[in-house]
Amino acid sequence: PGFAFQEFKVDNTPAAAGNDLAIVLRNGLGKDLGSSANPMSFVVDVIGGTCNDVAPPNPISVVDGGTGDFKWDCTNVDATTIEGTRFKGTLKLKYIAAGETIEHTVTGDITTKVE
Repeated sequence: PGFAFQEFKVDNTPAAAGNDLAIVLRNGLGKDLGSSANPMSFVVDVIGGTCNDVAPPNPISVVDGGTGDFKWDCTNVDATTIEGTRFKGTLKLKYIAAGETIEHTVTGDITTKVE
């Protein structure tokens, strides 16, 4: 039980502009996460740049057993970023589970190569 990053990719191609970092998050906590009243937030802190949500915004909730597709535009990833360059960041997910009132924070690291 818990969270899993089912898929992730850092893409420097012009076609991916604005969607430089993509992550598929699987919710295995046994509870729905987030709602319109208590939206979840997912922040990425990267070395040598910043990553911002793209439009449309990232999901505000992920049902139990479901997945959420998250995308960010990162200032340190663009067409000039060399393929194979190391990408390192810290992911911080804040959420309130369905039926609860306390906000939880889960932090993890991502290290991969730019594709």
